[in-house]
Amino acid sequence: MRKWLPFVLILLLVACSDEQQQGVFLYKNAYIGDASAVSAIVEQLENSEQFMQMELFTTAKPYAVNLQYAHISEQQAMRNATYIFTLVQNVDVVQFTFADEQYELTRQEIESVYGLDVRNIHDEQKLQALIEEKL
Repeated sequence: MRKWLPFVLILLLVACSDEQQQGVFLYKNAYIGDASAVSAIVEQLENSEQFMQMELFTTAKPYAVNLQYAHISEQQAMRNATYIFTLVQNVDVVQFTFADEQYELTRQEIESVYGLDVRNIHDEQKLQALIEEKL
């Protein structure tokens, strides 16, 4: 048993560090119907301190999420929507509601901005680089 102990400890450390490195990408391939995954994604995005509540529309296409913020800029909404479209496989529309305004983005609009299907991005650093390049 003692011979295996160092191996088990190393395996645990590698698994934990891999999980920490993935961050929000732990939720990659989530679906809009998984409220806990969508909520966890939103709570890890920038401007999360302004996030108030969310509403999911999952009974018929287009599948959507409405995110209510105290305040969010259009650029920040675009960045956060990009993450949501990358991580949530079947979301079609992301709406941001704040004050008396509503800002809506579709998957097609996001794909047009970036020139690719963002669901094919599997690494947060690559996503960040793409966002910085295009926005």
